[in-house]
Amino acid sequence: MKAAMLYGRHDLRVEDRPVPEVGPGQVLLKVSYCGICGSDVHSFEGMQANIHPRPAGPRAMGHEVAGVVAEVGPGVATCRPGDRVTCIPWATCGACYYCRRGLVNHCVDKQLLGGAMAEYCLAPAATVHRIPDSLSLERAALAEPLSCCLWAIDLAAIGSGATVAIIGAGTMGLLLLQLAKASGAARTVISEPHAARRAVAAQLGAGLIVDPRETDLLAAVNQLTDGIGVDAALEAVGHPATVAEAMRITRRAGTVVIVGVADPAARLEVSPFDIYLRELTIRGCFTRRLTFDRGLHWLGALDLDPIITHIFPLTEVNQAMEYARTGQAAKVLIAP
Repeated sequence: MKAAMLYGRHDLRVEDRPVPEVGPGQVLLKVSYCGICGSDVHSFEGMQANIHPRPAGPRAMGHEVAGVVAEVGPGVATCRPGDRVTCIPWATCGACYYCRRGLVNHCVDKQLLGGAMAEYCLAPAATVHRIPDSLSLERAALAEPLSCCLWAIDLAAIGSGATVAIIGAGTMGLLLLQLAKASGAARTVISEPHAARRAVAAQLGAGLIVDPRETDLLAAVNQLTDGIGVDAALEAVGHPATVAEAMRITRRAGTVVIVGVADPAARLEVSPFDIYLRELTIRGCFTRRLTFDRGLHWLGALDLDPIITHIFPLTEVNQAMEYARTGQAAKVLIAP
């Protein structure tokens, strides 16, 4: 089979690899689509975020997957060959300190899915979810990022009539926009420097759309809110400057949720007095926590098609990565 293997910074190669052998409790997927995640871009750029420990040496990329079950291993009764599925990118151990307290996204012994930018990939059976025939496999490839965004919305605790700002209108920002509106936000603000992404945000019904290179975001928010600020700011870029911006535009007793993945070496200068005085709540959003099932329900209810702006064959994975990392696209899918 063909698979996209990452050897190092900007060194992504499509190679012939053996089809994985299916073991007990495993499912072999014939991959229809695999999304390029922001973390894939970080890895391609050489950033060592260490979100999940990875083995040394070349590794197959990709975890946002939708496809068809090709084979199941011994003991698998939850799906069968021919089923159309998507899956969570990792299975939790169920026994560690965090799993036993329901904090499953912090499991210290995850079993990871890898290599969905390939013609076939393996997944633990417990992570595989069947999808209805009415749902396209393109949309199903958004199940994983959508479940992460749903967890961010849970953390933001958006009330009916709220004003919500989203910084960054890539895939995550555009999903957050729709979920925020569906969760009760009456006014939404999008900050995004790339015109193509701002256009998609407008198509999806964003209220105030700002190009931060031309318009001061804080001034725009103050004008919209009579100087009060937004109830919640969702940062979907992963940069100290945009995190600081999210904090500046949030009202007193408001909430900032950091969704974007920053470089581990990056640092942010904050004023403890400002956090104290304004009673800011600042939350990190690490992947997802028990939101995958609910996220699947949203796949057929949200307007996801405009978010999928580009689909590339596996042989053009480097061009696809270029589109994803330079902001020329929203969601880029690979179709092996």
